[in-house]
Amino acid sequence: MKYFFLKRFFSLFVTMFGVIIIMFFVSRLLPGDPVMLIVGDHPTIEQIEAANEKLGFNKPILVQFGIYLGNLFKGDFGISLRTKQPVSIELGNRFAATFELVTISLLLAMIIGFPLGILSAYYRETKSATSIRAISFSARFPTSLST
Repeated sequence: MKYFFLKRFFSLFVTMFGVIIIMFFVSRLLPGDPVMLIVGDHPTIEQIEAANEKLGFNKPILVQFGIYLGNLFKGDFGISLRTKQPVSIELGNRFAATFELVTISLLLAMIIGFPLGILSAYYRETKSATSIRAISFSARFPTSLST
């Protein structure tokens, strides 16, 4: 049992590190330049270079990743380019609404989905069970495709 928990704990860190790597490098590959949000519409070359220096974008990508990891481990998520506030404060401001949405979604899923799943499993080969499975399967797609 202890081995199972250690294995799961280790896989949690491997997964989190993988997500961090993917998010960092994908954000660098996306079109758009965060420097342009800072310097405005008609910047001079000196302003662009100063902003790149300030944000560390003039350093090699692996050095940038190392700085990013170090800041994450310290709990420093950076400054929002849009609001100019620390990202940790932005996350805190939105936590209550997110928690409310997740809680309501989970409650609805348990109240509606769990009993329907039991009925569908109990009455496996009936038309009502097939209908329940078809509705539950098709109900997932519109929300995932719209985002």
